[in-house]
Amino acid sequence: ASEISTILSTDVDKKKKKNFLFPHRLFQKALRRLYWRRKDGAPSMDQKPLHIISHTDLDGVVAAAVAWHASFPEEAPLRVSLVGYGDVDALVLETLRTNLRLRVLDLFCQRQDTIDHLDTSFQEGSEPFFFDHHKTTEERFGNRPWAVLDPSCCAAMVYHRWALERAKNVTVRGRLEALSDMVVVANDRDLWLGQDERSRLWQALVLIICTLIATV
Repeated sequence: ASEISTILSTDVDKKKKKNFLFPHRLFQKALRRLYWRRKDGAPSMDQKPLHIISHTDLDGVVAAAVAWHASFPEEAPLRVSLVGYGDVDALVLETLRTNLRLRVLDLFCQRQDTIDHLDTSFQEGSEPFFFDHHKTTEERFGNRPWAVLDPSCCAAMVYHRWALERAKNVTVRGRLEALSDMVVVANDRDLWLGQDERSRLWQALVLIICTLIATV
């Protein structure tokens, strides 16, 4: 799968039924492009760029949106890559080699050499690299300090909870709380709960958008 450098933004209004009938209203500016530079065009020199890597399904897209809103503009510059499992190892290794900050959501490495590289690259006390929810991953790598793994909910919720617990900035916390409803919808779809009818529509929307972008 080709890398998709896009992010979905949301404007949730629980009081208006139009948001249920027309789910695209909840993903305003869905084709917003992300750049390495700040809006004024000058690169940030005070911190390393953050590379957010996430999956292309609804859970992955929502997780990436949460990570974006948790980090921008405070941690800019940012890069977001929406990819499949076949591309995650190469992107992780490239990110580590170029000395960028790494955040991987709803995905996990497929090769042992990548795992070994992560083991040696992680510094004690640093923020985790991976946030995932797949049970097989938790069973094999649940002891890794660089991974937050919880099979009880979707990856977007895993990261959302982690970010909220650590959000000391009132503005950042407000942005994260505003996405809570969207995270619940992603969780409903990814765990096949069938309790929120919006999840099916949102998954279809994300699939259409990602397919269109991948073919451009």
